[in-house]
Amino acid sequence: MKKLILLETKRKFFTNRVGAHTTAFSGSGVEFKDIIHYDSSQSVRNINWKKSTKEAVVSNSYYDERELSIAIVYLNSGSMRFANKAEKAIEAVTALSSVAIESRESLTTLFFNSKQSAFYPPTKKRTAVDINYSHASSSICQGEIDIKLLTQEILYRIRKRSILFIIGDFLELIDLSKLSHIYETYAVVIRAKEEEDLTTSKAVEGDLNIVDLNSDKQEFLTLNRKSKKVYNNLLKEHDKRLIEGFRKSQVIYTKIYTEENTIDKLVELTR
Repeated sequence: MKKLILLETKRKFFTNRVGAHTTAFSGSGVEFKDIIHYDSSQSVRNINWKKSTKEAVVSNSYYDERELSIAIVYLNSGSMRFANKAEKAIEAVTALSSVAIESRESLTTLFFNSKQSAFYPPTKKRTAVDINYSHASSSICQGEIDIKLLTQEILYRIRKRSILFIIGDFLELIDLSKLSHIYETYAVVIRAKEEEDLTTSKAVEGDLNIVDLNSDKQEFLTLNRKSKKVYNNLLKEHDKRLIEGFRKSQVIYTKIYTEENTIDKLVELTR
């Protein structure tokens, strides 16, 4: 699996790229510093089109050194065990790790559920890709995300201004406003379509013993057409608030469904 991920990543991210120091991330190979209001004295190349609005055009500013700091945070909570969401997350972690290292950028990685499960400090070594793949593949998805602790850990562990990728299913409302103020933040939302619309599965109905994947607690409930619609509406409202939070915090995001191509979606996200 790892070999296939790396081959596809190299082909889709680096085809037609030339130069001694190319990068697949925004910033033209220099370290991201801050997002500032654009004025005519600045280079048009640095305009951040993803975060600019009709009312205000903003641009990225960079330090002089030709290096980006990339940070990957994988939220491997219990709900990631549903369908093959964890497999998609492994692909995302591995692909982004590979792109960072191949681009000769500094890579920091944090695995987090109810608490920090692993932290790998900044490195440019190629072994980081193997380590991240191995840990993502072997780590147990469990617990519920402690949002306050997550923010504290990221701020403590990732001291340098970085491009921050947060990977998870975001079934919990996560406020990224503090993080996006410091880091250029990207959210990679991984979902299974069947968990967003229960009405698509008519076979799953009646009195059921449901397991909460975050707590592993069992609960008996009756699932019918009415309760499915209630669930669907609650999740739609949750996602509406989630996306509104992303937009207000200027977090760039994508949603990857389990049947979609992970690498293609990441290429779209970073360009």
